[in-house]
Amino acid sequence: MVDHPCRGRTILILPFTLWPETSSGRLVGISSLHLPPLPASSTGALSDGLAAACRAPAPPASRKSAASPMAVARMTLNPAPDALITDTLNPAEAGRSGDNRRLRCVSVRIIENGEIGISWVMDEPMARTSHALTDGEKVWLIDPVDDEAAIERALTLGKPAVVFQLLDRHNRDCQEVADRLGIDLVALPLELRGTPFEAIEVVDNRVWKERALWWKKTRTLVVAEAIGASKMFNPGPAGAGVHIGLRARPPRSQLGTYNPQHLLMGHGNPINGVQATVALHEAMDRARRDLPGTILKIPFAFR
Repeated sequence: MVDHPCRGRTILILPFTLWPETSSGRLVGISSLHLPPLPASSTGALSDGLAAACRAPAPPASRKSAASPMAVARMTLNPAPDALITDTLNPAEAGRSGDNRRLRCVSVRIIENGEIGISWVMDEPMARTSHALTDGEKVWLIDPVDDEAAIERALTLGKPAVVFQLLDRHNRDCQEVADRLGIDLVALPLELRGTPFEAIEVVDNRVWKERALWWKKTRTLVVAEAIGASKMFNPGPAGAGVHIGLRARPPRSQLGTYNPQHLLMGHGNPINGVQATVALHEAMDRARRDLPGTILKIPFAFR
């Protein structure tokens, strides 16, 4: 990272690993990681790239949570009937990394998923995505990154009930949001009494523990990490891909029997409508076949 709040860019070029996300959704421990040095031939290019990315001054950030009239546009990809994408600048000031360096501001896209709720996607290569689901009375927050405008919009959907953390390393801002709203944080849920959801055990081993949520009434499937839509997942034509760590053995038995109308993932835009099921099953079918290409594309996913 660099000492400049570059809006709309992530100056982070690191291997795709299993690092946890924490404190405002940033990767934990980056400042203390012992990474192998880059080859001499690449460091100059990297420095030039960082300098070019931050040469232009950052535009002034509006601290209003409401989007401007031009910031609202109809979804053109896999929309729910009344889905909207709203671009808003994250009103929070840039934070600081573990070694007290200033981090950039990022913008967020708030996506209306019809009657089931909203998603918000951070405007960065990782495309971290959070969700708020509602039954018209209560609202459940899933793996939230604490964006003021997004949380404010989520609270208009109903009374906050619980914050769910579906992946062991997706700390993000789950605890902070739960504490501020005065509700419980439930990590890796299995028993979901009093909610419309069923828990699915997707991965459970020493280095990776993940649950998914299935809302049968609305045919909504929420997957934190096993399936994603950002560039890191090398999504197929329908819009989703399997995490590189699971491509050799995709979670077909865990997720492949579902036919969602809404596919909400922890990275990338949600997929609504009939294409949600197509995207899920295509991701499983292409997991092994696309593995070599995924490996080659990973270094470019953070650009």
